[in-house]
Amino acid sequence: MDSSDLQGRLVRVPAGQASPLHRTPADTIFVALAGEVEFTVGEDRALLKPFDLMQIPGDAPRSYFNFGLTDAIFFAVQARPPQGQPYEVIYRQDELEAGWTAPDDLDVTHLKWEDYRRQIIYRGGLVHQFGSHRGVFPHIQATSMKGHVVRVPGGQSSPWHTVGGDVTFVGLHGEIEVYADKEVYSLGPLDVLVLPPPMYALQNVGLSDGLYFSINAKSPTPTKIEYFEPAVLGDPLAGPGASMSL
Repeated sequence: MDSSDLQGRLVRVPAGQASPLHRTPADTIFVALAGEVEFTVGEDRALLKPFDLMQIPGDAPRSYFNFGLTDAIFFAVQARPPQGQPYEVIYRQDELEAGWTAPDDLDVTHLKWEDYRRQIIYRGGLVHQFGSHRGVFPHIQATSMKGHVVRVPGGQSSPWHTVGGDVTFVGLHGEIEVYADKEVYSLGPLDVLVLPPPMYALQNVGLSDGLYFSINAKSPTPTKIEYFEPAVLGDPLAGPGASMSL
């Protein structure tokens, strides 16, 4: 996955398999999608289960192991390196190699779904109007990016709104349709979608609640989200209409 500011990939870890100790130069945010995988960062261990979020600072040595009986899948995203520089993962060559000790002030964030699912907040354009109910959970932040999980009840939607830059969606649960530039994009579990800056709307077209992870690069200046009425009621492909006064 590549956007103007971020890059990411889906990682599949077969049952009983592991990664060697490694690091990357940029902060990384992980989204657990299926199975269970245990990360070791310095002296700390964190077991990631589906919908868990974790942030590991750049250059922090880490490894992971799938102790489960089924394959584990997670999404890893980080800021793009400067133009012309490759994405780099550095692996420890042997156990005696120096320079692989984690700093004492290492700041790792682990948000567990079983905990943060109770911290839902309903906010945004028309969020208290039936048809537009949706909730957001606490942000997970790194130096140059931030993201959060969004829950959209069955039959509910988000009105057209602007975004400050590219936004990346990762489908977690249910069936979401995303509308942008007169196109329809289906977002289901394990799907990854990158949208350019203009604006978008979305709707839960499934029979159960939809859940997705949204992440974008931090802006150096605060950005204001502007919401718009639909150009044609009941036809999201018609695009946005007049700006709402919220």
